[in-house]
Amino acid sequence: MESPAFRHVVVRHIDDCPTEEWTSHTRGSVRWWELFGGDATEIYVILSGEGDVVIEGNPTPVREGSAVWIPEGLEHYAHKRGQRRCGCCTCLPATNSVMS
Repeated sequence: MESPAFRHVVVRHIDDCPTEEWTSHTRGSVRWWELFGGDATEIYVILSGEGDVVIEGNPTPVREGSAVWIPEGLEHYAHKRGQRRCGCCTCLPATNSVMS
């Protein structure tokens, strides 16, 4: 049975987002995608390969460029699919309790 909190999990991919860009004649340019706005408990960003992020027992396929917003208190993990390595970066919020 799906947890009610699972419905609040958000998975985005850079293909779903407009490309933002800033350019300076003296400093160069930078491009980015805003995958999420606002507060998050934990975010997985998939840097390479493909796999699944499993939240509350529900697998969601992810690939390079995917990001997963995970609310607090949900059981979750990630694993690769196939032979290729799946690179994943975990982002945690900076709070007083974490930083002190």
